[in-house]
Amino acid sequence: MKTASTAKALIAMIVMSAGLTTMSLPAQAAPQGHAPAGAVQQPYGVEAGRKIDSRIQDIRERIAEGKGSARISRAEGKRLTTSLNAIVSLKRQYEKSGHGLSQPEINTLNAKLDTLSGKVRVQSHDNNRR
Repeated sequence: MKTASTAKALIAMIVMSAGLTTMSLPAQAAPQGHAPAGAVQQPYGVEAGRKIDSRIQDIRERIAEGKGSARISRAEGKRLTTSLNAIVSLKRQYEKSGHGLSQPEINTLNAKLDTLSGKVRVQSHDNNRR
């Protein structure tokens, strides 16, 4: 019986100690994930937009490299470039809101880039050089 009451007392002290520790944290501490006061915050999705731009450039370079090495035919290269330009156009359309890219827009662009990247890979290895 004495052990159960000792355990309850110990648990009560731990809970109270945790509560006091939380209350003693500085009230001015910035919440985690937020910029310090005075810092300029980028609109939502700006970093994702940069990553998407990087992916677009990578795919553009892969298409050019494939055409240059004749692993991608001129016609295939034109189709792939047209698809890439459509994604770039969609990204610009999304960015017109002025609020950066939303998560659904980021997901859509990434899915389209994934699909196109796979097509570039297939066309680069299909030995169809006409």
